[in-house]
Amino acid sequence: MEILLFSSRTCVHCRVIERFLHELSLDYRKFYVDDVEGFDAAQEYGVLAVPTLVVKADDGSVHKIVGLPQDFRERIMSMVGSRK
Repeated sequence: MEILLFSSRTCVHCRVIERFLHELSLDYRKFYVDDVEGFDAAQEYGVLAVPTLVVKADDGSVHKIVGLPQDFRERIMSMVGSRK
């Protein structure tokens, strides 16, 4: 499983998701969409807004959370399953 967080340096909601990922001790890659590398990765995954969390499962499926929905904690937990 691979976890990608698409963010910007001024995104407050991105920090909320990042703190939760740290609480769960999950490894993830963070991309700033305002950098060239982050912009290219965002295009590859069809990211149009920040925060966007992308989880690539071992079976090849890709799941996304865009923005900061009220149930983001539960959605992240269901996406990562027992991998925390």
